[in-house]
Amino acid sequence: MDYFLYKDDELYVEEVAVSDIVKQYGTPCYIYSQHTLERHWHAVSEVFAKEPHRICYAVKANGNLALLKILADLGAGFDIVSGGELARVLMAGADPKKVVFSGVGKTTAEIKQALSAGIAVFNVESIPEVQRINDVALLMGKIASVAVRINPDIKADTHPYISTGLASNKFGIDKNEVIGVYKIIQQLPGLKAVGIACHIGSQILEVAPFIEALNCVLQLVTLLKTQGIILQHVDIGGGLGVCYDTETPPSLRSYADALLDTLKQHAPYPLELWLEPGRVIVANTAILVAKVEYLKETASKTFAILDAGMTDLMRPALYDAHHKIIPVKKTANKEVLLDLVGPVCESSDFLGKARLLAVQAGDLIAVRTVGAYGFSMSSQYNARGRAAEVLVHKDKMTLIRRRETTADLLAHEIIISDRNVAKNLALKVDGSHNADEKAKLVEVFGCNFFQWLMSKLCRRKETLEKKNEKKPFVKMQALGNDFVLLDLDENARVWTKEEIKHYSNRYTGIGFDQLLTVKKQHDNQFDYHIYNADGGEVEQCGNGARAVALYLCRKNKVDTTKDIHLQTCNRVMTIQLLGEDRFKVNMGSPDFSPQALPLEMPEQSSYEIVLEGEIHRFAALSMGNPHAVLQVPAVEDAPVATVGKSLCLHSHFPRQTNVGFMQIINEHQLALRVYERGVGETLACGSGACAAAVIAIRDGYCRSPVRVQLPGGELIIHWLGPNETVWMEGDAHCVYEGLVCEEE
Repeated sequence: MDYFLYKDDELYVEEVAVSDIVKQYGTPCYIYSQHTLERHWHAVSEVFAKEPHRICYAVKANGNLALLKILADLGAGFDIVSGGELARVLMAGADPKKVVFSGVGKTTAEIKQALSAGIAVFNVESIPEVQRINDVALLMGKIASVAVRINPDIKADTHPYISTGLASNKFGIDKNEVIGVYKIIQQLPGLKAVGIACHIGSQILEVAPFIEALNCVLQLVTLLKTQGIILQHVDIGGGLGVCYDTETPPSLRSYADALLDTLKQHAPYPLELWLEPGRVIVANTAILVAKVEYLKETASKTFAILDAGMTDLMRPALYDAHHKIIPVKKTANKEVLLDLVGPVCESSDFLGKARLLAVQAGDLIAVRTVGAYGFSMSSQYNARGRAAEVLVHKDKMTLIRRRETTADLLAHEIIISDRNVAKNLALKVDGSHNADEKAKLVEVFGCNFFQWLMSKLCRRKETLEKKNEKKPFVKMQALGNDFVLLDLDENARVWTKEEIKHYSNRYTGIGFDQLLTVKKQHDNQFDYHIYNADGGEVEQCGNGARAVALYLCRKNKVDTTKDIHLQTCNRVMTIQLLGEDRFKVNMGSPDFSPQALPLEMPEQSSYEIVLEGEIHRFAALSMGNPHAVLQVPAVEDAPVATVGKSLCLHSHFPRQTNVGFMQIINEHQLALRVYERGVGETLACGSGACAAAVIAIRDGYCRSPVRVQLPGGELIIHWLGPNETVWMEGDAHCVYEGLVCEEE
């Protein structure tokens, strides 16, 4: 049973009309029913309730944080296959002791992350993986609990792409080699064998393959007992099918009774039964709603061309999967045989073929049973942003993932172009170029153009110098940092290095930590440049970005219902408006590679360096800006002025680095002081707060979100783990507007 029903010929999700959801959030969009999710969880849990068991929801089916939070609150365990999924379930409030880490390709970083979190067990799938987990555990001073995933070579009647239990599949260890693997585990001091696991595939519509697999596992448990190896649980995986169209999967009760009876009859001693269902819990919790853009008639068929396609729902293209497709509003119009296709430039881009529907251009359709492997397999192919996700509970609808924008698609990409570099050089306001810059300009633009450009810039410089110039600026503050903002659309100009040094002085000038410039490109997109007090340009500043966002909002230069996008010298920063004077900034993904800093040392998770006869250990990463992070027992006693300056200027960092001194308070809080290149110790550093929080999360000391307490105030940092972006949350304030006047 689910809660997607027609009322007066209009489709509802629980108590909310689908058309009302679309009016607010647009199409395509995924719409989830919380009642359906909760009902399906309880249905699975209750059929196993009479025996010891653990249900670990398979996150790969759908990893939306809001859905994971609902399941975690219901007591679910979780089956994960990556460090990113681990970060998701922990952020959703999961108990790490209920987390199973499956998958064939666990990296060293992921193993370390999981051991730091304290997960329940690794399902191991090869001897090299066994050895790697042992090595990492010993380095961390821990013992890792493991279960060997066997490959029983059992054929399940399902699509070959989702079959995992055959000898030809990459998953698991051959059943004939399993005993030897457990003997290896016995000899490794960093491991403890606690279970045995098996997963034979997905969308299986008969009970028999599960029972065959369980019998195979229990035979191995019996053999292991004769070797003195006693286990605690048997993990039979997931894979039970659901009804997409006319399928008749076994009932949950018959499935559970068959498994429990087999366990009772053939287990050599009591074992707890673990399961990893995904599809059977979430598949029927969602619909994908799309709009018919056109009806296209050809000589052979009629196409309904939708605004959703294979980038939104991959299953039909990948598996030739069949999903029911229904109109959002029923009409009395005649039904027509249609192929429902998307806008993607692939012939495999379809959601349904040969369907009888009465629809016209502008109508809405709903694709059923898409909660599993729907959004989780969606992509940005053809530069299409991924769909919005909406959760409905009773009469309330909540956006649980906003639609991706073009800025989101471009946020992680950097254009490298000699011509663009030369243009930036050419646009220096005072026309002063060194020999290398001049050579580059001549190479790209040609000698005649270069001479013309130089003469024009020099004349402009002379004109400016002759005028009694008034320079408008705005003084801003964000978390103790002072900024001067120059709006290049309001007759301001970029200050020279000498001017920045002069005006930043708190005794003889205005007094500020950084100079910010902003110029509108189009809509909510702006050029944004940041200069330290020494006049050097830096890659990004999250505190400054919040200050710029506040200024733009106050001056009515942006649409406050949309995100703001700031193009720095190396990336686009996206800013979300959270409320009055409070913003959330996308700071990009952390980069731990030495080349990103740069750092002239081989890549490691942490580094050691000798300064003034003492060894100091630090982690290094780029958060747009380079950062070295040292953990200290008490931040108030940290040697910021001495060690901070020495490390910042050390030859290992040829372009210098910011240095953070971090004290862990608890799993969601740390204290930080920062020595900033070109500035010295500063009251606050947004990218420094992000760097410290990322290191604390990566190394298992903290969990997202992390509250970072700086001398100037508090920032909240969100990071879900590897390959995810970092978000920084905080406020900003406008201090005053003024003019700098220079005499002739």
